[in-house]
Amino acid sequence: MAAPRLPDVSGIGSGWHLGPVQAELWVVNPNNFFQVQKLDQMVNNPNARLAWKCDFPLVSEKPLSEFERPQTLVVKIDALTKEVIGGDYRPTRTKSDSQK
Repeated sequence: MAAPRLPDVSGIGSGWHLGPVQAELWVVNPNNFFQVQKLDQMVNNPNARLAWKCDFPLVSEKPLSEFERPQTLVVKIDALTKEVIGGDYRPTRTKSDSQK
């Protein structure tokens, strides 16, 4: 079964799909990452919550240029209520990153 394609939203662009998820239980501060239209509207909540931090690698359908890095979509899901309480969009960490 093919992975679902992402719609062309949030600046991610078309031509990407979600790779296999990696989930870990973390204590996190919720943010409103998926409700904001601009990054300066994002607010961190000071009340820490136990949540599943789910990392979805974004896989490109075409080879990346030498100036592009793989990206990861992070979704934080409250462990008690099962609500999405935040997330992030960041470069994927590689083994070479941890050796620096």
